[in-house]
Amino acid sequence: MPWSTRCADPIVLPDGRKLITLKDAADYVMKLPKSESDLPEWQMAIEMLMSCFRGGDAMLARIGVKKALNRHVERVFNPDAKKHHWGKRKPTREGWRTVNREIALHNAMAAASAQRGTGER
Repeated sequence: MPWSTRCADPIVLPDGRKLITLKDAADYVMKLPKSESDLPEWQMAIEMLMSCFRGGDAMLARIGVKKALNRHVERVFNPDAKKHHWGKRKPTREGWRTVNREIALHNAMAAASAQRGTGER
């Protein structure tokens, strides 16, 4: 895959700059201080970039760089972030019978009008 390949979504750096292509990401990684580029997260990102150049998926390279950039961010569970869905009830058997009766009634009316030849449905 050529280095000019664009990432699906640009990688936003902490200083606000964006890495748009694989070459941008590789250049950024090459300019890192040795102490930082030797970290396991950055080594994985470099490996992903190299595998992308050998024919791998560009999304994996993007994920590797994003994980290395966000290595200090701790993910915290927020129970209020999403509403619970398990409180909704499914229709009861009686509810399904009502729906089935309405469908049967509609089909009977359509069949009766077809027999009369009116063509109304």
